[in-house]
Amino acid sequence: MALTSYTEDMFRLPEPYDVQYEDASAFLVAEPGVELAFNLVRWVRFAFYGKYRFTTNLMLNDTGAQALTGWSTGVTLKIGIFRVE
Repeated sequence: MALTSYTEDMFRLPEPYDVQYEDASAFLVAEPGVELAFNLVRWVRFAFYGKYRFTTNLMLNDTGAQALTGWSTGVTLKIGIFRVE
């Protein structure tokens, strides 16, 4: 579960951090994905990943209902001690 909101610019308010919420919406998120990792050396791994984020509809002003739904891809560099069996 997640929550997102619009707020006023809190640095321009008379009292900093006295935030007024303009709009907010709670929604559910599921993000399945796959990752393909390669060992470069015994303590370094390099990985490519792809994910798809599903969300329930958002109900925010001037924002599409599926604004956070979609694909994401990336690369990861992992450094550490990996136990390989």
